[in-house]
Formats: sequence, C-alpha cells, structure tokens
Amino acid sequence: MAGDYKKLWDEAKKRFERQAGQAIADREKANDAKEKKKISELSVNKKGVAKLKKPAETFGWSLGLIRKSSEMEPACKRLDKAADAKKPNEQDKTKAYKDYEKDRIAYQRMLDAKANDKNSVYNSVKPEIKELGRAMEEIGEKFRLTIKAYGAARSRLITDANKLIPYCKEMGAYLDRQRGDDDWPGEKGYLGKKYGKTVREEGERIMEKKLIPGLEALHKLAVDEGFLSVDFGSIARHIYDDRIAEPITESDMPFHIRYWFYEFEKDIQSQIDRLTKNS
Repeated sequence: MAGDYKKLWDEAKKRFERQAGQAIADREKANDAKEKKKISELSVNKKGVAKLKKPAETFGWSLGLIRKSSEMEPACKRLDKAADAKKPNEQDKTKAYKDYEKDRIAYQRMLDAKANDKNSVYNSVKPEIKELGRAMEEIGEKFRLTIKAYGAARSRLITDANKLIPYCKEMGAYLDRQRGDDDWPGEKGYLGKKYGKTVREEGERIMEKKLIPGLEALHKLAVDEGFLSVDFGSIARHIYDDRIAEPITESDMPFHIRYWFYEFEKDIQSQIDRLTKNS
C-alpha cells in the first residue's frame, strides 16, 4: 500500500475526534446547565457536529500551554517515503517500520496515561482511545507486510492457526460417534453417569493436549514477530479458565458441549481473519 499511511492516520485521527467528541457532547447534554464545565478539548461546529481533539502532550510556553505533536504524522510520512521509493529497499523499509513502532509505542503510553487519569476528559472515552490505538497498530502492520521477512512470518501464523480448527471439531465428531448407543441421551438430554466421565475426559484431552499448547505456541510466535493486533494467548487462557470453572459434568447436554467448542473455533477464526484482512 504505497503512499497511503499518512492518509490512514488522518482518517483514524478524524474518526477519533468525531466519535469521542460526540460521546462527550452527549454526556454534557445530560448534565444540568449549572453543572456544565467548559471542556477546552471539545469543539462544536455550526452544524452541531462535535469533535474532541486527540490526546497530546503539552509543554510550557510564555503565552500558556500549547499542544505538542504526537509524532504519528511524520512517522507515517516516513512509511510513505519508504513505500514509494523507486527502488524499494528492505533495509530502509525495516528502519522506517522500527521508527514508526518507536513513535507509536511512545504515543500509546501517553494515550493510556490520559485514559487512566480520572481528572482528564479522556478518561470517559476509553473505548474511542482503544480504537485509535488499534488503528495505529493496523497502520504499522499494513506497512510491515510489504517487508518480505514479516510477510513470511504472517503466513506461518495463518497456517499454524488453521491447523487448530480441526481440533475444535473433534469434540463434535466424538459426540456423533456416541449416537449409535441405545443409552445416548440425544442432543438435549443430560449425559448422566454413563457418559459424563468419558465425554469430560475427551474434552479435556482436546483442550490440554492440542488447543492450549497450540494457542500458546502461536502467541509466542506472534509476540516474537511483533504481530500486536492478534492475541492467541487470551484464547488459551479462556479455554483453560473455562475448563477449571465449568468442567463437563453429568448434567451437561451434548448440544451445549458442541456450542462450547464451536465458540473456541470462532475465537481462533477471528484471529485468523485479523491476520488475513491486510492481504
């Protein structure tokens, strides 16, 4: 994607200003006029459209406080320059990406500080700040995919993640094999003593031996390669916690167990989709 990174940042910034501004304006409308406090970061144009300035550091000056650049704009311009070079150079592109990440991480820390400051107006627009941070990560990832080494790592992540999908389907296949038994309770019947233990053992085998180790390996690879917008580790923790908090019991029904593993599959697929959408 040559020459579009600065444009992507401008779009993300405007989207934040519009969405956060509207959220603040709606909150202010709900307050009594006497309790309203003027918010310097908020502006409303003649058409009534509210905007909230993106968070920025400030520094002292003789005429007061002025806002300091986030450095994201020049960082994106450097990505554009590297992408638009007549003779693309992998070393130059890698340097532009690393410089971008350095500025992005610094700005993200400032965003988080503003969001967590209870005295800051930005404390009430945490979802919008989170979305702005996600947009910055995606800009970096779009550029990084133009660097050959990162493209290969992404392909490996997608391939390995797709290998986990069949594991999620194994539970359903196991349940299907039990249907021939005369005592099988059906999809909405309780497993009971006869099937509760064996179904639980099969479910735990799939989770402990296949899904959790596979997801943890994917998480490590993603972290090592710097793919920040995907999180296979949280899925592994979710499966582990569910296994402890809600183990399969005699009172479970087959269709509940099918849906449980289908949810694991959906979670993994969502991360695959996140990796592939920038193709």
